[in-house]
Amino acid sequence: MQAGFGRHCLSRKVLGITGADGCFAEFVLAPERNLHKVPSNVEDKEAVFTEPLAACLEITSQIHIKPEWTIYVLGDGKLVLLASQVIRLHNCETVLIGKHAEKMRVAESLKIETAHYTDTP
Repeated sequence: MQAGFGRHCLSRKVLGITGADGCFAEFVLAPERNLHKVPSNVEDKEAVFTEPLAACLEITSQIHIKPEWTIYVLGDGKLVLLASQVIRLHNCETVLIGKHAEKMRVAESLKIETAHYTDTP
């Protein structure tokens, strides 16, 4: 454990982040333990959400959301939409604060409350 951060290591290397080339190259060398076979009944367009969904679930395990809380999620991109849906599973009020009307309509279609960033104190 480094400086109280149990999930962080000073010598950690991540593909595409500091100290390691990214994954957009023609070939990538990765440890076998980093690879996971996608079951044949899972489509690629679904499988690509595995890591972002895991990251969103990690958020909720770190902050222990209580149902009586109101959680404000800043931004209106794809990851924020996913995070908002995961957070909402904790039966708390979830408000997405964004600025792009089109993206906020997507959030609203998912029954996520929205507020334009200029409307917040």
